[in-house]
Amino acid sequence: MRTSWSTPRPSARSATNAGVPSPVRAGNVEVRTSTRGLGIGWESRRKGAVAKIKVYDISVVGSAGFLGSAVVRIARSEGRSVAEFGRSRPLASDGVLDPDAASSRHLVWAAGSLSPLLAHERPDLVEDELDDFSRVLDAVSSASPDQHVVLLGSGGTAYDIKDPAPHSETSPVGPSSAYGRYKVAQEDVLRASGLNHTVLRVANAYGPGQKGARGQGVLAFWMRAILQGESIKLLGSGDVARDYVYVDDVARAVMAVAGTDGAPALLNVGSGVPTSLDELLSVLRSVVGDTHPFDVEHLPARGVDVPSTWLNVSEAARTIGWEARTPLQDGVRLMWNWLAE
Repeated sequence: MRTSWSTPRPSARSATNAGVPSPVRAGNVEVRTSTRGLGIGWESRRKGAVAKIKVYDISVVGSAGFLGSAVVRIARSEGRSVAEFGRSRPLASDGVLDPDAASSRHLVWAAGSLSPLLAHERPDLVEDELDDFSRVLDAVSSASPDQHVVLLGSGGTAYDIKDPAPHSETSPVGPSSAYGRYKVAQEDVLRASGLNHTVLRVANAYGPGQKGARGQGVLAFWMRAILQGESIKLLGSGDVARDYVYVDDVARAVMAVAGTDGAPALLNVGSGVPTSLDELLSVLRSVVGDTHPFDVEHLPARGVDVPSTWLNVSEAARTIGWEARTPLQDGVRLMWNWLAE
């Protein structure tokens, strides 16, 4: 998600003096909140009237995207109130945070317009994305400094591939691709903001809602090719193994973080099980059945792809009581049924 800014970038924490209410404007309504507390208890004043602004449990940035939409759906299924933000509704305008976002207890960042290939080809866009993210965090720091930010990061690209798997949160960071360096830099920007936060390093997420666009999502690409009567393309060796995690399980991890006081600043989110591309093909064949036969075309690996990923997710189980609960076969079937509709 790109945020439009027409004023100079504010400095984190500097826009609000201690104890002085920080104004946020929406139309002709002025909203003020104390710099202390949870950024709640806002009031709007219009013609002398005072009205309480709704306090949201969660704000989701990138709510129309693959991961963001799942977070919204699961949150609402649990009875949580959700404010949605994206291209049609920016989180901040002219350096000022949207009042609904400022009133939220948790801000989930699931936005992003970069793929591994695009990050490799357009380093200028990487800088733009990081700058936008930094400016948004400045706005959050000014309007709601005690808000908890949850960043959906990349467990598949952050770790040093030379380090033995499975990778835990304490494993060496050493991204080998431009996309991985971008995702790690995004984590660094969040840490530097001083905001309370949790980074979720997510493995290879899949499931309904994934469209296979922008060079991401091998299962979505394969399924669309099958439905169009085309051969599927296997890039690189079939022995390459990755950690696949169902999208609803990722969303439940976000809910577990939101429901845990003092959640860790960094957690891995994955199945904890490596699955080779050959094994993934076997699962897909069993789900598709004889009604959609397909051939496999073997092609060289792309330089932007990480050879393998495998996450140790025991810390998430220990600290927030979360673990992936959707078997790969079930998740692939749910995704196939969604795409085939």
